[in-house]
Amino acid sequence: MKKKLLLNPSQAAVVVVMTCLSLVAYADDSTFDPRAVAMGGTGVTTSNTRNAVFENPAMLASNPRDTVAIEIPILSARLQDQNQLLSNVSDLKTDANNLTSSLQSFQANPSSTSAASAASALSKFNSSIQAASGKSLMADLFAGTVVGVPSKNFGVAVYADVRAEVGAMFNYAAADQSTISNLETNLNNCAAGVTSACNAAQSATTGGKINGLQSQLLVRGVTIKELGVSVAHHFESLDNIDIGITPKTQQIATYDYALDPQQGSGISLNQGKNTSSDFN
Repeated sequence: MKKKLLLNPSQAAVVVVMTCLSLVAYADDSTFDPRAVAMGGTGVTTSNTRNAVFENPAMLASNPRDTVAIEIPILSARLQDQNQLLSNVSDLKTDANNLTSSLQSFQANPSSTSAASAASALSKFNSSIQAASGKSLMADLFAGTVVGVPSKNFGVAVYADVRAEVGAMFNYAAADQSTISNLETNLNNCAAGVTSACNAAQSATTGGKINGLQSQLLVRGVTIKELGVSVAHHFESLDNIDIGITPKTQQIATYDYALDPQQGSGISLNQGKNTSSDFN
């Protein structure tokens, strides 16, 4: 009996590199099979026992050479961050923490020195918000396993997998520019010795946080758990056609969060779970 045991982490690493180099392929390709992705998404016509459940279950009846094929584990990770949002968010987090500390010091002791320090931190924070404005990213993770037994009479494969897909976008609120600009003006005037400006700056903040910021980092994600069985048969009477189906069950959970750029706190906007069955 011919057996194949394939370990795919190294293959998946190649997939990550090639996918990051081809954003168009990422946008068009939804497969997580390493071989198919590495070949530019051609798995429908080139799939074999090991990846038929992901690409084309009918191919289980077209590869009688294999007796048993096992893939464990299948791992894939892909990221599309063309505008470097991750880097911008990291800078924003650093500048936000510095701003919070500076504003807390100013609130505790509204002197010219603390006001000037807070104004400088606010300027850097504002630059970080603008740098992240309108940028987005997409990422996904996948882990699964497949056991396939091909045959012209009755090919079968069992698979289980879990995947997570995440999208993030920084939504910059235009109203925040006015809020930040007014606060920065008051801080600078306070540093110059204007008492009323010091009072106005203090009233515009609470606990080191700017009151009324509306900009948000929006994060939306979905996790999908699947369990399926692919079956296929070769029909010589129908001009040698191979037919396959994949009945499967899915459990889907969705997540929707909004993150404040300075406070770093998360608000759950929506969360849900659904179980369904499907045929491919």
